[in-house]
Amino acid sequence: MLVAPGSGVVTHDRLVNGRWVWGIANITPMTTLFYFGENGRIQGYDNFNERTWKLTDGLLSLFNDNGTLTWKFEVIFEENGHLSMITRSEVDPYWNDFFVLSEYIP
Repeated sequence: MLVAPGSGVVTHDRLVNGRWVWGIANITPMTTLFYFGENGRIQGYDNFNERTWKLTDGLLSLFNDNGTLTWKFEVIFEENGHLSMITRSEVDPYWNDFFVLSEYIP
């Protein structure tokens, strides 16, 4: 089911208390060990483009090492109680890949 940003489904507690999967849509994920630290830093995955995070009014944003917005998750799905959020690059508008951040399902 499509969920509107700001609907209360994406929460600070849900982010920091979960394990997440990150990568380009429809291929093997880049990592299944993606965590949101209480300190606003991404943990378990080391990449220049995904360094810190911020949740504002239910809208998740990721930032690179320089503090530049790299990803903004405006498309959110919830299926069987698990979230998946879809984004495109905020840095390069010509990069046509969609990226997906999903709650890890054991």
